[in-house]
Amino acid sequence: MQQSLFDYVILIPQFLTIVVIPFLLGIAFLIFVINMIRFFVIKGGDEKSHDNAKAQIVYSLAAFILIFVFWGVVEILTTSLGLDVTPPPCPDYLIGIPNSPCSQYR
Repeated sequence: MQQSLFDYVILIPQFLTIVVIPFLLGIAFLIFVINMIRFFVIKGGDEKSHDNAKAQIVYSLAAFILIFVFWGVVEILTTSLGLDVTPPPCPDYLIGIPNSPCSQYR
């Protein structure tokens, strides 16, 4: 089976949506949690470290917002350009039933 360039172009938004964006959200969440621990537990008395952790928390929240905006833009572009070829989920009880929306799954 020979694949065309369009088949590979379709995979780019799927890769971004399934792999890259959740990975970036995980990293931003990890940074947020680490800095919350630094802010409240570890360096609570030191004012300079307190301000540094506070700034890092704000940056990680800004990263959350930017990642969600990027995710929305990717979803809007994939649906508007017709690149979203992911079939809707099919319940198990409809698989194999003739003339059901899920009859192609076996």
